[in-house]
Amino acid sequence: MIGTAQYLSPEQARGADVTTASDCYSVGVVLYEMLTGRVPFDGDKPVAIAMRQVHEPPIAPKLIVPTIPDDLNAIVMKALEKRPSNRYRTAEEFTQALLAIRPSLGAPAQTTQVLPAVAVEQRTEVLNPSAPAPVPAAHARGERATRTVMQTGRPTPPPPDPKPKRRRLWVAAIIAALVVATGLGLALFTDIGRAGIAVPSVSGLTPDAAKLALIEQGLKVSSETETRADPTIATGFVIGTDPPQGSTVKKGALIRLIVSSGPKLLVVPDVRGKTRKVAAELLQADGFKSKFTEQFSADVDKGLVSDQTPLGGESLAEGGTVNVVISKGADLVKVPNLKLMTQSQAEAALKDAGLKRGTVTTRVTTQRDPGTVLDLSPGAGKMVPRGSSVDIVVAAAPATIAMPKLIGLTHTEANAKLAQLGLSATSSEQESTEPAGTVIGQDPPVGRQIDPTNVAINIVVSTGPPPTTSTP
Repeated sequence: MIGTAQYLSPEQARGADVTTASDCYSVGVVLYEMLTGRVPFDGDKPVAIAMRQVHEPPIAPKLIVPTIPDDLNAIVMKALEKRPSNRYRTAEEFTQALLAIRPSLGAPAQTTQVLPAVAVEQRTEVLNPSAPAPVPAAHARGERATRTVMQTGRPTPPPPDPKPKRRRLWVAAIIAALVVATGLGLALFTDIGRAGIAVPSVSGLTPDAAKLALIEQGLKVSSETETRADPTIATGFVIGTDPPQGSTVKKGALIRLIVSSGPKLLVVPDVRGKTRKVAAELLQADGFKSKFTEQFSADVDKGLVSDQTPLGGESLAEGGTVNVVISKGADLVKVPNLKLMTQSQAEAALKDAGLKRGTVTTRVTTQRDPGTVLDLSPGAGKMVPRGSSVDIVVAAAPATIAMPKLIGLTHTEANAKLAQLGLSATSSEQESTEPAGTVIGQDPPVGRQIDPTNVAINIVVSTGPPPTTSTP
């Protein structure tokens, strides 16, 4: 047998005849490795690997890389069939199967461009002409025969080899060496030597597949399994065996499977508020790696841990990485001057400065247009953390009311009615036919819209009819 054990077909590992289907198997192994990053069968010793090629079913690529399409997974598994008759028998069959699924893989419909051949006239350079290399006798005889044909038109029989017996001895020695090597190889594969059986590698297999592989090697499998955490082997798959792979045991020896329980989970410590150095030491002491980044923080002092992922108290696989954020302190920005801007202009200015608009209150005034910013807090020019809120006060137009009717009321009644509306009035007196103390006039007139914060009201109160004069 000649070849690398990881890529041998089962029939080649057994020493049987090989065909083009054997080549298709080897190509299937390469495709498997390209898709998953690993070969179907591996181990410490070529003999053990070859025996796995013969007896063990391969793990489907899709179980290792779930994103592999089903049809491509099926092609790989067919190429790795143990029986040559169940595989692709020729490269053409294999190629057609791949081309058939190519459109579903989204592969480009381009092919490798064949560049035209470039004719380069080269001459052999003779190095160190003073010491020409020795020419083998057969080659020299061929050259002399060629020159004889070119010169005379008929070949001249080459002189006999002066050392035919020595060459025959070398050939016999090589053949004998090959026979011995082949015999040793067959002995290894058929009996694994008289010393015993090498425990094959079953790492990465399901317990059922591992059990089958061990039984086919003439070994027994214990009904009890050992469970052990492993950071790389998925939960439920075999990590190894006891005795370990490669160990030499007697036929029928009892082997115990070691099955992965997945990575060992540990509780992450809470390092928030700690310095970078202390956080790194705590995480390392608890079995974790750390990765640090820096961000501004308005709540945490510069140089201290402001956040971490995962958080303290959560679980993470042993040796996992905890992402730690170190505070760069508050990112301070200046509050812009918003006075006399409209509310929409003020909000845009705050956004450009990295701030947010806070609460909006109104102040009734007739001095500014409604919606004009009258004041802000914090004040203009203050340095505040980026993202802070700024409260603003905007102008509001006064509310108007209709002037009530006061005429006909007594002076006292009129003042009371105005007081209920938050108003007051000045008064003047005038003689009239109405009883004294009766309101006989008002300004503004009844029904006019007035600004209660900026209005002057005047009422006219009757002093009664003028006095009558008697005649003598």
